[in-house]
Amino acid sequence: MTVRELLDADTSSLREFIKNGKPEIDADELCSLTEDELINVLNKAMSKSYPAFRKCPDQDDGMPLQYMTIKEILKGNDVLAVMPTSMGKSMCFQFPAVIRRGITIIVEPLVALLSDQADKIGQELPSPVAVYVDPYSMDEAQLADKRLLYVSPETLAHDKFVRYIKRRADELQMLVVDEAHCISVWGNEFREDYLKIGQFFDKLGRRPQVVAFTATATSFIRNEIADVLRMKKETTFDIVNWTEEKYPHEIRRHLFIRSNITMTAKELSSEKYKKHLKETAERLADPEDIDDAGIKRMAAPFRQIFLTRSDKKDVMLKEAISYISQILNSTKEKLIDVSKAPGSIAAMFADNESLYRSELYLIKRWCISRLSAPKSETLTESAAESYCRYFAKDDLEKIMFDEKTDQLVTDIFEVLKAGEEDEEKRGSVIIYCSEIATVNKLCDYSALRKGLEEEVRKYSAVNKGSFSRLGKRKRDGKILVPILNYYAELKTKAKNQRSFIANTGEYPVIVATKAFGMGIDKNDIRRVIHFEPPKDIENYFQEVGRGGRDNRPSDAILYIYKPDIEKAEY
Repeated sequence: MTVRELLDADTSSLREFIKNGKPEIDADELCSLTEDELINVLNKAMSKSYPAFRKCPDQDDGMPLQYMTIKEILKGNDVLAVMPTSMGKSMCFQFPAVIRRGITIIVEPLVALLSDQADKIGQELPSPVAVYVDPYSMDEAQLADKRLLYVSPETLAHDKFVRYIKRRADELQMLVVDEAHCISVWGNEFREDYLKIGQFFDKLGRRPQVVAFTATATSFIRNEIADVLRMKKETTFDIVNWTEEKYPHEIRRHLFIRSNITMTAKELSSEKYKKHLKETAERLADPEDIDDAGIKRMAAPFRQIFLTRSDKKDVMLKEAISYISQILNSTKEKLIDVSKAPGSIAAMFADNESLYRSELYLIKRWCISRLSAPKSETLTESAAESYCRYFAKDDLEKIMFDEKTDQLVTDIFEVLKAGEEDEEKRGSVIIYCSEIATVNKLCDYSALRKGLEEEVRKYSAVNKGSFSRLGKRKRDGKILVPILNYYAELKTKAKNQRSFIANTGEYPVIVATKAFGMGIDKNDIRRVIHFEPPKDIENYFQEVGRGGRDNRPSDAILYIYKPDIEKAEY
C-alpha cells in the first residue's frame, strides 16, 4: 500500500490492512506527510479520535513534539523523548509500531502500566495486536500474531523470553523504554535489570531501533539512559537538544510541565511551633523547678553543654561524640560506664545510665548537628529543639500537623466549592506525602475530617442541596468528605481497588505517596498539594504532572513549612 493509498483509504480498509499485519509502506513517504495528513492516517488506524497533534505550549506555533517524534521513529532513528505527562507519549510509539512490519517490545516499570497499556491499545485497534508478557506463564502460540509485547525489565533478562525473541530476532523492529528515568533512578537502587538492557541486545546478536520516553530527566539522567541503551549521539534524536536550538526558554519549559498547570509555593505559618519551642526552652532552662520527671531526667545531660560558655561548647560536643562512638562500637548489652567518661562529659550521663544505643545514636546525631548549628541560635533554643525532636516527638508532630492541616482544609475546600459552582471545575485533590506513616495519619486525622465537614456544613446551610454527590456519606447528620489513601506497600488487590475507586470520582480527596503516579490514569485532578517536601525535582514534576490530564486548568501547591525543612536538615 502506498502513502497515497493510505490517505485515500477508508477506515475499515486501513484497519483490515493493519489486521493482516503485513505493511509494505515506504518510511520516507510516511515521513513526507504533513501534520494534517499524518493525523488523518493515525485517526483511521486507531479507533480513538485525535483532533490534532499536541504541542507545547497549547498553541498553533508551539513545539510539535508528537509530530517530530513520530517522524523520527518512522525514519528508523533512535529517539530520546522528554515530554510532559499527558502529552500523548504512548501514541508516538504505538502508531509507528502498528503501521510498520515486525515486533515492538515495550518496557514498562509497573504491572499496572503493562496491563493497562496493553488493554488500551487492544481497544483502539481492529484486532488484539498487543499483549502483556509474563515469562513465567507465557504461551508462545498466543504470541504468534502479536506485534506489541509489553514487558518488565526483568522479563528481558529471563531466559525463556530471550530464547523466544531470539528465534524471531529478524522480526524485532523496535524496543521502547517507557518511563525511561527509571533506568537511572530505579536501576541504581533496587532494579538492576534496568541497567542490563544492553545485555539483552548482546544475547540477541543485534540491536533494534531504540526509543525512550520520560516526563522528567536531568542532563545526567538523559546521559545515563543513552549509555545503558547504547544510543549514539550522532544518530539519536534528543528532543531536549532539538528544542534548545529552536525555541526560547519560556517555550522549552513546557517540556516538563503543561501550560494548563499553575505552580505555586505557599509559606505556612509556624507560630504554634515556635511558641511550643519557646515554652519548652523555658522548662529546660530550669528543670529543678518543675514536676515533670521526664523533662528533669532528660534536661540534666544537655544543660551542661547548653548552659556552658560558648567557647567551650564545641570542645564538649566533640568529646561527647567521641565517647558515644566508643559505646556504640562496644557490645550491644554494654551500658554507659560513667567512670570511663571524659571528665567534662561524665556528668552528662550521671542520671542516664540506662540509655540504650538507639537513644545514644540519636544523641550522637544531635551533637554532630549542633557543631554546625548557626551561631545565632541561643543555647536554650537548641536545647528545646533537640529535646522536642528526640524525646517529645509526638507532641511536636501534633503541633506541626495542626498548623499544616488548617491550611490544607482551606485548599481542599476551595476545589470542592469550585466544583459545586461550576461543573467544568469539578474534580479531585491529591495530597502527596513523603512517608506512608504521614499518609495514614493524615487520612485518619480528625482535625482534617472535621474541618472539611464544617466547611461543607456552612456552605450547604447557605446553598441548599449542595454537595449532593457526597450526601450518601453522613455522620451525625453531617456530610462526610471521603478521603482515600494510596501507597506502594498496599497489597496488589487493594491497590487495584483503590486505583479503580480513584477514577470513579467517589473520593474527591486522595492522600498518597509518590506511588500514585505511573500506571494511574486519573484525568480530573484539579489540585496537587505537596504536604511535605518531595524527595527530588524529578519526583516533584512527576507528581505535579498528575494534575489536569484532561487539559482543563489545574494548580499545584508546594507547602513551605520551616519545621519540615529543619527536620530534613536535622
